[in-house]
Amino acid sequence: MQLRHFESLKNLSVRSRVASGPLPTQSQLLNPIVLPSALKNRRRSERICDLDEDTNSNRHPSKMIVLMSRIAHQLFLGTFFPRHVAAGATTVTAPFVCTPIDLDVYGHMNNANYVRVAELARWRMLMESGLFRMMSQRRLMFLVVSQEVTYGRPIAPFQAYVVRTAIRVCEDDKWVYYTHTFEDEVPRRGAATPVQYAKIVAKTVMKEPTGKTVRPSEVADINPYYQNLVRRVGTASAAAAADNK
Repeated sequence: MQLRHFESLKNLSVRSRVASGPLPTQSQLLNPIVLPSALKNRRRSERICDLDEDTNSNRHPSKMIVLMSRIAHQLFLGTFFPRHVAAGATTVTAPFVCTPIDLDVYGHMNNANYVRVAELARWRMLMESGLFRMMSQRRLMFLVVSQEVTYGRPIAPFQAYVVRTAIRVCEDDKWVYYTHTFEDEVPRRGAATPVQYAKIVAKTVMKEPTGKTVRPSEVADINPYYQNLVRRVGTASAAAAADNK
């Protein structure tokens, strides 16, 4: 009976083990004095973990509301203030400001928020290019396959910056590479080029509900916005080389 009880206690969840430390040894569990204390600590640890999980889950709705409001703002800008992409343009620029919700405990823009801001820049492009309407009509899915982030310098609170986005398509006519460069809008006094804070290369693909891939050429052929902006390169390595220039 005691051995079966010991085996059941060995199967405690990872959550309890992390919160309460290492499990008691078999000799401790068989000790009638130590066993009640071990069980009491286990129950207290589980209550603490449950409280932490409830606290974290309560924060999720507020974060989602903030994110959706920022996406709606970019969709609004893309609808009523679309940017014109001239023939021969290599990038499209979107201005942003580092708000308090973007900060971390060190007082500068959190590393994860760079990825969120890059997503906001793509949402505006989808709307002002007309691709958002096409995606809604055909129920297409815009999927991010991978992202590579290179951090340069921190962005301070309330600092204005821009995200310059370039698009590359490989010869396989499947993957679309978005390169988002975070930098100053204009070079600082005495500098030849703007300060670069980060660069994100996002590998993306567009899918139909059936799982069929929508070729980038299908979009570029009917969309002047992407006709002017998309640059075609031979391979994925060539796309990476072009982005590193």
